[in-house]
Amino acid sequence: MAESGHDHEEWREVALKRGKREEEGESEQWSEPQQNLRLIVRDIEGARISVLKPKGEWNRCVLIHAHGFRHETAEKLAEVDDPFWIELVSQGWAVAVTSYRRSGLIVRDAVKDINNVHNLVCNELGFPVWAMLDGRSMGGAVVVRIAEQPYCSRRYDGVLAIGAALLVKERENDLPLSYSPSIPIVFLTNITETGIIERYIDRVRRQQRLNDDIV
Repeated sequence: MAESGHDHEEWREVALKRGKREEEGESEQWSEPQQNLRLIVRDIEGARISVLKPKGEWNRCVLIHAHGFRHETAEKLAEVDDPFWIELVSQGWAVAVTSYRRSGLIVRDAVKDINNVHNLVCNELGFPVWAMLDGRSMGGAVVVRIAEQPYCSRRYDGVLAIGAALLVKERENDLPLSYSPSIPIVFLTNITETGIIERYIDRVRRQQRLNDDIV
């Protein structure tokens, strides 16, 4: 599939550049309206969803972003203003984000909101041939849990989890890890936080061996 986009090394470079920019406190905004882009905004089940696509031909690839923790009082925003996302769209991709239906700690309902983003993309643009999930911190925990859902491989092709807060738990209605992802996951994390990721990978490998023995 020649149009499927970046390989893992390119995704890693994009993510590291984004993280560096955020750590340095830079905030890049659009200085002028993007004339070659089309923005679709919808409210679904209390969540704001924004989809940015080229005005011209869409290459049927989409990046869906799951944001990290925001304070409970934070405004529900879904802004597609990351310059790397703009670059992806200029290459023919669509990029979609959601505010989630509420701010604060949210996992199970965030999974529903991300799936609603995918549904909106399908309804507005058509079914993508390549759908990537990108999550940071709490959003990384959300997309990893999506990767573990039985339906996942029918919707998504891979996950990029940046600094994933895998152990995050909601007090009520928690969605625990199953350690059985059905699509590839690429983890990017600080060296001081690799222990949690390594333990997750080890549990996945043990779970897969167990499943093989059962089969």
